[in-house]
Amino acid sequence: MFAGFYNYTVFVQTGDQINAGTDANVYVILHGERGQASNEIKLTTLFRDNFERGRMDRFKVKYQPVSKVYAGNICCAVVVVFSMCGCLFVISSR
Repeated sequence: MFAGFYNYTVFVQTGDQINAGTDANVYVILHGERGQASNEIKLTTLFRDNFERGRMDRFKVKYQPVSKVYAGNICCAVVVVFSMCGCLFVISSR
């Protein structure tokens, strides 16, 4: 791990409404404590169909200390970002 970078776990809970799943590219942008922003971090897992109706998906990312999160292309989902210390952010688009 690079100095000053932390491991985060991003959980995305896709809603269970009809047509709630997606095959679109879903990404997060993490914002550091000093105002810097990451590039778009695409949330994907090889050989897995992510973001299916009613399912929870988990992704590992590394970044500097985070102060806020932006999740793009989410609809009918809840995004939760955890650090080793616990829950940092919850984003809901419901």
